[in-house]
Amino acid sequence: MKKIIVLFMLVMTSIGVHAQFSISNSTQRRVIVAYELGSDGYYKRVTKKSVERVDNIVGSYAYDKKAQNLYVMTPNSNIVITLTKDYAKIIKKNKSIPQVAGDELDVLVQKYSKQLDDKYTALNEA
Repeated sequence: MKKIIVLFMLVMTSIGVHAQFSISNSTQRRVIVAYELGSDGYYKRVTKKSVERVDNIVGSYAYDKKAQNLYVMTPNSNIVITLTKDYAKIIKKNKSIPQVAGDELDVLVQKYSKQLDDKYTALNEA
């Protein structure tokens, strides 16, 4: 029985890291900041764009329980995902994702967006 519980807990912790978000578990997926490779070979900054699917999630850095928004990072983007009620209940119980709102949330969004800006500015200059 202990082995089953340990296996279940291991699977549950990996779900948050490797989750994929689409219409089945979220109502909206919006890019805050993303970088796409342009035809000229330079990365272009993209903002405020809706996407059909979010995968390759590197980490979740904030959850706004009032708006049911999960903030995640992928290798090239900072994305906010509005979750369905059922999935929001699951994420709300995940203690590894900070539940923040207001100014604290704004600071985190700016921090992670700046990390992307710095990364892709350096790549464009190389």
